[in-house]
Amino acid sequence: MVILTATTNVGIGTTAPQKRLEVVDGTTGNSGLRLTSLTGAASVPTPVNGVLSVDPANGDVILVPGGEEKTLALEARVTELENKLNTFLAQAK
Repeated sequence: MVILTATTNVGIGTTAPQKRLEVVDGTTGNSGLRLTSLTGAASVPTPVNGVLSVDPANGDVILVPGGEEKTLALEARVTELENKLNTFLAQAK
């Protein structure tokens, strides 16, 4: 077991972490972070008022508002595109 103080920063892939936990993968565009048990099938035990995103200025993971509305809009758009594709495929037969 490791016990850290309230001001200790932990780094994975870096010797000089700037945040409480900083993960450096070494590959541009890849955080090196995987939340294995947090999948689309996972249930959320408490209500959430946003979604996790990445601050492009510094790579920090942040909570942004409006996640449910954005997800519903995206799901509706995917359904619309699936319907158009199915119509196209049916006409191509």
